[in-house]
Amino acid sequence: MLVLNDGVALDIASKLATGATFPGNLNGTDFVPKFLATSERGLRIYLLGAKPDVVERVAAQIETLYPRHRVVGFHHGYFSAAEEADIVAEIADHAPDVLLVAMGNPRQELFMDTHRDALNSKLAVGVGALFDFLSETVPRAPEWVRRARMEWLFRLSREPRRLARRYTLGAFAFAFAIVCFQLQNASGLQWLWRKALEPRRTVYRYGVGAFTFALAIVFFHLHKAINSP
Repeated sequence: MLVLNDGVALDIASKLATGATFPGNLNGTDFVPKFLATSERGLRIYLLGAKPDVVERVAAQIETLYPRHRVVGFHHGYFSAAEEADIVAEIADHAPDVLLVAMGNPRQELFMDTHRDALNSKLAVGVGALFDFLSETVPRAPEWVRRARMEWLFRLSREPRRLARRYTLGAFAFAFAIVCFQLQNASGLQWLWRKALEPRRTVYRYGVGAFTFALAIVFFHLHKAINSP
């Protein structure tokens, strides 16, 4: 299992925790196409996820864009728990070099972890929204928005109901975790002791701090977007 840095928030967290950012943003949307484009040997690929018509279009698109590779099979992501074993067996029969799974977080990760010994695939990758972008079902943010690192805001404006929780409560929870991580590094057991003795005061103090931190991230990226050429 290899966890890649996916998203701007992790870059900010890395800067705060280590003083350095990552060399690149290895989200599935950008990393996988680059991997397929630069792979020197032909790969057998299986696609799992999205709606039936979408995954079919993605299969055709991949073989057009990356002719050295071959899509050996595909299946949509709208299956029940009762169908899961049959789908795993089908993937194993095809023995793909690469299995691309686009079922959203954390379902795609849980699927790969649960069945990793039975999939008979050399590599399985969670690719998020890649199938939607390749099939042009969902438009991707313009290049200047991506350069400004505001793609998350573009996606939120397009799919507010689906992504609102991720970019509000999710951002707050992540910011809170980073603040706690930094405080533990700085204060060690003393911070944990204070937390145990003053839970209400501690939760209030660091809760407000985390919320402020999350707002700062939002305004920082808005500022960059507005002032980007």
